[in-house]
Amino acid sequence: MKLLAIDTSCDFLGLAVLEDETVKASLVNRLDRTHASVLIPRIKEMLNLSGFSFDMLDGFVLDIGPGSFTGLRIGVATVKGFLSVYKKGIKLIKSLEVIAANLNYSNLDICTVLDAKKNNFYFCLFRRIGETLKPISKYQLLKVEELISKIKGQTIFLGDGLLIIKDLLKKRLGDKARFADKELWYPKPEKLGLIGYKRIKKQGFDNKKDLLPFYIYPKECTITTLK
Repeated sequence: MKLLAIDTSCDFLGLAVLEDETVKASLVNRLDRTHASVLIPRIKEMLNLSGFSFDMLDGFVLDIGPGSFTGLRIGVATVKGFLSVYKKGIKLIKSLEVIAANLNYSNLDICTVLDAKKNNFYFCLFRRIGETLKPISKYQLLKVEELISKIKGQTIFLGDGLLIIKDLLKKRLGDKARFADKELWYPKPEKLGLIGYKRIKKQGFDNKKDLLPFYIYPKECTITTLK
């Protein structure tokens, strides 16, 4: 199975081309908010490096967030464009899981924390059960005090939210808090691709109608529609 993994959820553009569980080519570039202008040229470069073409791909694996609103929209729009031209499959993976997967062998609970701006943080707790990483909490948007209240035992933290709250977590949680190396705080496209491949093998591809960014809104946010 040949897959193209695409991650535009943060300030790093991540791409990986896989054949089954073998990574043929991968790229991570710090691009801030310029994903739109470079995404397709970088994808073409990755395919050329791997010796594949769009026609040879079986599908796409896309990080749908939470994360950068602009980046996620660009990723979704780009893949929708590809799917309108090429009859390929799609697998949608959440960013918090992709980052948690950087800790391959941790026996501790894993907490991914991303900066959602305005003193909010995207949050999810994971636990490795056998060889499978499972969410043991909901995907939530929390204030730091709410986040701290969710931690009950020894937990290893990762994610760019630590740039803001690492010291506070140390102070409030003490020995309960462990911290992954900073290089593991961001999604890696090869991890995204491998998660997607394994899930496709078990579940098949997702419905293309579900191809939307995964946004988490604050509790006080209400959405109304005009009649």
